[in-house]
Amino acid sequence: MSFYDVTDKYTEVLKPIVTSKGVHLILVEEILQPELNDQLRFQIGSELFGEWVNNQGDLAEFIISLT
Repeated sequence: MSFYDVTDKYTEVLKPIVTSKGVHLILVEEILQPELNDQLRFQIGSELFGEWVNNQGDLAEFIISLT
């Protein structure tokens, strides 16, 4: 069900969600569109690369010969 409140703000009530803890109603007041700017793209890429590097270290075996 969709409607506008007294401030002309769009809101929507989603259909009831039934869980083991009861019935839940969700009121959506605002939907934000995602934005992927250069800063966020760099942050995500850096985090993923860092995780990849850490995983590679876990998989690698280092042998150091002192002869």
